[in-house]
Amino acid sequence: MNHFFLLNEAIELEGDMPITIEVFMEGIEKLNAINKGTVDEFQRHESIWKLPIFALLFSQFGQRESLVVSFVNQMVSLDSYVDGETTYDSIYPNDKNAFLGINFEKTGITVSKQITNETSFFLFKNTVLWDFSFRNFWERRTELFPNLILCGDVEAQIERIGSAGYFNQIVEKLRDFNDSVKNWDHGDFNYKAINRDYPLRISPESTQTMSKYGNERLFSFPNGGREHFELHIKTGDLRFHFFPDNIEKKVYVGYIGPHLSTISG
Repeated sequence: MNHFFLLNEAIELEGDMPITIEVFMEGIEKLNAINKGTVDEFQRHESIWKLPIFALLFSQFGQRESLVVSFVNQMVSLDSYVDGETTYDSIYPNDKNAFLGINFEKTGITVSKQITNETSFFLFKNTVLWDFSFRNFWERRTELFPNLILCGDVEAQIERIGSAGYFNQIVEKLRDFNDSVKNWDHGDFNYKAINRDYPLRISPESTQTMSKYGNERLFSFPNGGREHFELHIKTGDLRFHFFPDNIEKKVYVGYIGPHLSTISG
């Protein structure tokens, strides 16, 4: 989970350069325009409503102001105020945390954790996205590889193989595979084209292997049903067996591990 706290000090600064109502409006609108994901949670503290800037906001309340208030009001309200990075990380020690605001000059917040618009949000997400291990890989899989659906026993397989030193190799191949299928929106799956354009070695099994060992390649879909995951990616001692659904244009990965039995051994 990623948490983003709307920092009071980054909304209304005291001193020589206070934030004007127009700067405040534009800044909150930029935050409201951020396209956050299901693993991103925007948070605030109730003390935000006591800031003088909101008194100015309510004094000229209209449609634009209403949208700003609605955005802030929809954030998750925390019981305690978050006064900095140390406090935030102590609340969510296993998650990635950053701060929302307009001007962070006097806050002391690390620059990479200062979220003021879609660009800074994207840079933060892209940085923390790939900071993971095989222990928390599964909860990040949808973010990491949005074009692949990992199913079957892949979670247990990655934990087992990852601890044996193959984790980076697995991630590298999944990343290439995810990129290779992201624009698949018409026609049947074409593994030969992918082999030509990406550093992947995809191939089907021989008729003899499927006849004798086809059941080893029978894996379950997340919502039920089973299918033969014949196509596979070869990389060193590992194999990635997957099933491309030509109707739904989805790719299911059902097995990551040592190569399965073949007619040649």
